[in-house]
Amino acid sequence: MELKTLWYFLAIAERENITQAAHDLHITQPHLTRQLQALETELGVPLFIRDKKRLTITEEGRYFKQQVRQLFALLQKTKDQVRTLHAGLMGKLYIGAIETLSPLYVPSWIRHFQQAYPKVTYQIWTANSQDVLERLDDGLLDVALIRGTFQDDSRYGVLPLLKEGWICLFPDQGPIPSCCPDQPLPLSALENQDLIVPSQRSQQIRALFQKARRDAHILCEFSPLINGIVLAEQGLGVAILPASAEASLGGHRVCVRHLAIDEPSQGCLVWRNDIRQTQIARKFIEMIQTIQAAKE
Repeated sequence: MELKTLWYFLAIAERENITQAAHDLHITQPHLTRQLQALETELGVPLFIRDKKRLTITEEGRYFKQQVRQLFALLQKTKDQVRTLHAGLMGKLYIGAIETLSPLYVPSWIRHFQQAYPKVTYQIWTANSQDVLERLDDGLLDVALIRGTFQDDSRYGVLPLLKEGWICLFPDQGPIPSCCPDQPLPLSALENQDLIVPSQRSQQIRALFQKARRDAHILCEFSPLINGIVLAEQGLGVAILPASAEASLGGHRVCVRHLAIDEPSQGCLVWRNDIRQTQIARKFIEMIQTIQAAKE
């Protein structure tokens, strides 16, 4: 299976049209059709369903498309790393981060690193913690800024960054519980509210309510962050978020109340210990470790 064949498949899968793909690739349609047929024969599964008017990708084809995309992304990252090894500290750093923590750390980190290594460039990929960690495991990221703990897992290097509380968002024109206006809001004040929670934190939030012997009526689980903010802004429910999400509220008409929750949300920087890091990644991690040590 040649990379050229995979590139042809990806072009077809993106367009679901062999004629358009052949035109964009500057090859003939019969040649592209033969390449696709040979690939399907090699895999032993149909990648597309064909009829007279259209081409529809199969479930196997969608999975193969996802894997091929990751293969080419990893290939590009590997090429960048090889160039970096040859040229010294020059190349690209791949950073994954969750939305709530990225604004608090990533710009400052890049600013510091850029001062020392101006030839380095950056690619930032934002998603939830699970997706970011999966991308790190696939070798597509150098470091990951996520939430969670990693006890007794030697695959990862972990640098704890913060433990933070929780907030809830109300629309600025809607009713807000009046109890303890100058104190964190108890979970009991949200027991009869429709709740809007991050998909990755849903189980944790349910457990917090159970621990407080309160019922949690979760109306909606959301991702990405903007969905939760807008739903709360429109009065569809009360959004519960880690406190660092407050940095992303600029321009949104919401009121913020801190919650009286004893269990903090933990953020950390993670990298793979079981693979060889690029020189750029090692220097970047060392810089962050130095910054964090100076704060302690």
